[in-house]
Amino acid sequence: MSIRFSRLALDRFSEHSTGAEIETIWSRLVASLERAARAVAAIHASRYVVRAHGLDFIVEDGVVTWVRSAPRR
Repeated sequence: MSIRFSRLALDRFSEHSTGAEIETIWSRLVASLERAARAVAAIHASRYVVRAHGLDFIVEDGVVTWVRSAPRR
């Protein structure tokens, strides 16, 4: 499954990223989101949150719609 990002989510991601290793982070992030999408598809859910790299990625119908800082434990 191919994950897409809304423009707003891309803007939020860029606000939270440092820029130094953006390509590495981006490729790992996309791989994490695609693994999550496959797992979620198996349970027929359309809305979920993926926590990666200290951020929460809110996904709705295969589109990352929002990015926020993950709460600290």
